[in-house]
Parts: sequence; structure tokens; C-alpha cells
Amino acid sequence: MTINLKDVEDLLSATGSIFSGIAAAIGIYVAFRVHKNQQTLSQRQLLIPLWDHMASMSEVNHNSPITLDIIKNVNTLELVALCCEGGMVDEKVIMRTFREALIYSVPTVSLACPT
Repeated sequence: MTINLKDVEDLLSATGSIFSGIAAAIGIYVAFRVHKNQQTLSQRQLLIPLWDHMASMSEVNHNSPITLDIIKNVNTLELVALCCEGGMVDEKVIMRTFREALIYSVPTVSLACPT
């Protein structure tokens, strides 16, 4: 049994191609993980300004509503909704963080602004 130099070269070439494919797959996986971590970080960074807006919402008395308070509250709720729809923040994080404020604010604004 003789070993042909061409066969050895082909085997080494095939092995190199396999390792190259594995390295490319690992690179793609790492790039995807970095992207997901960056996305999570940017979503969390946007949560702080939203927190300030939600904390500054005023209580609305539906018997004698103050127009500026209603406009401010509606704008804040719309900002939160747009951030969720645009994927800038995770909707689940918003619901966990602001559940009580949202549950309280939406009906209050709705009562003060009948359609």
C-alpha cells in the first residue's frame, strides 16, 4: 500500500475546509450573541428616561380634569407604546416595571376624556 502525495494533499485540504467552516460558524454565533447583548443593553438604557416620564405623571381627577395634566399623561403613555411597538424596549420589561402605573393611568385618562 503506497501513499499517494495527491491523496494526502486532498485530505489536508478537506480537513482545512472543515476547520474553516467550523471557525466561520463559531464567528457567526459569537456575532449573533454580541448583537443580542447590545440590543438588550440599549433597551435597558432607554428604560431609565421612560421611568422619569412615568414617575412624573400626574393624578387626573375625572370630575375636574386639568387639560395640561391629561395631555402630559397621554403623551407619556403614547411614548411608552411607541417605544414598545418600535422594539426600542421590551414589552415584557415595561409591563413588569410599570404595571401598576399603566393599570391606574389608562382608565383615569379614559374617564377624564370621554370620546
